[in-house]
Amino acid sequence: MERSIEIIIIRYLEGKATPLEKQELLSWMKETKEHERMFLVYYDIWSMSQQLAFDSQAALRKVIAPGHRHHRRILYWSISMAASIAILLGIAWMKNMNRPQAPNIRQVAQQTSNDTKRSSDEDIRLILSDEKQVTVENKKETTISYRNNEIKIDEEKTVSRNEAAAFNQLITPHGKRGRLELEDGTKIWLNAGSRLIYPAQFDEKSREVYVDGEIYLEVTPDKKRPFIVKTDRINVQVMGTSFAISAYRDEKQSHVILATGVVDVYAEHDKKEKYRLSPNDIYQLSENGQSSVGQVRDVTRYTSWIHGIYQFDHEPLASIVSLMERFYGQEINCDPEAGKLTCSGKLRLNEDFLNTLNGLTATLPITIENSDNVFYINNMHE
Repeated sequence: MERSIEIIIIRYLEGKATPLEKQELLSWMKETKEHERMFLVYYDIWSMSQQLAFDSQAALRKVIAPGHRHHRRILYWSISMAASIAILLGIAWMKNMNRPQAPNIRQVAQQTSNDTKRSSDEDIRLILSDEKQVTVENKKETTISYRNNEIKIDEEKTVSRNEAAAFNQLITPHGKRGRLELEDGTKIWLNAGSRLIYPAQFDEKSREVYVDGEIYLEVTPDKKRPFIVKTDRINVQVMGTSFAISAYRDEKQSHVILATGVVDVYAEHDKKEKYRLSPNDIYQLSENGQSSVGQVRDVTRYTSWIHGIYQFDHEPLASIVSLMERFYGQEINCDPEAGKLTCSGKLRLNEDFLNTLNGLTATLPITIENSDNVFYINNMHE
């Protein structure tokens, strides 16, 4: 055996071989049956080393050392029966070794995180591939649907699904919202400042999406393919139901609110501890990773934003201001003392920003000033 092939085998078994080295190894194996058997010997040694926890590289190098060729022949005969069975599996395995594995959606999210860091982008973006993206200009909302072989944007524009990569992204910047209908009929609403990653077509075993931000879902039932929503810190698994998730990376807490059906929720750092939610249940994950489950009286308080309405009940002004900043894309500086004030009511987020902001002065003792398009809220001094 040539020394270069020996090195490539070791690199391959260590998981360090390059695509070119993998191709060279595959071609070498196809040359003769002897080469196939040779590879399987090394593969068996590698497998045993993993089970017995000894130095696999040292074991492999001893076998391929020139002074051990006699021992290598004995080894061939001693494992001939196992090798004859393993050949059938090994050939199929090697044929598939150059096939690219489907990437993990969480890895895709990490690799594409820079897509949301372009703060200069004020328009909704649908990213189909590295070469193709669609910008929805001058609109506060958009509706995108995957139908057959087409992707419809607001019923005004059509893109062929052939232009889409395995994973697509819908990004709604501050002040914008989006609605997405996936190929299985599932509907997802995206709140402002959110990013959703999803496959252009689901596989046969499961349906997975990833979100950074806030979404509301109406999941199409499919007993054979559970629907899984992943965030940076939590995972939600369903068969068919409607629920809301808020999981902004820059916020301390994440939560899941169930409207209908049943879902299982678990934290990414503790996958063994699952929580099954029933309607009106709320799962919360704190900043320090503590999970808790409670109940809410009115689910619409957490879902009414899809209709452009924000309901609040004894909510601190600081929380209301934070939501308005995200929804309108405006910078608001709230004095800490004013931020402790609480109020109840309803904001119509589709209305003009200034009208909505000034509407707070009707219920709270505050003043609002504008300086260089930054709005300052302070306590009203007697």
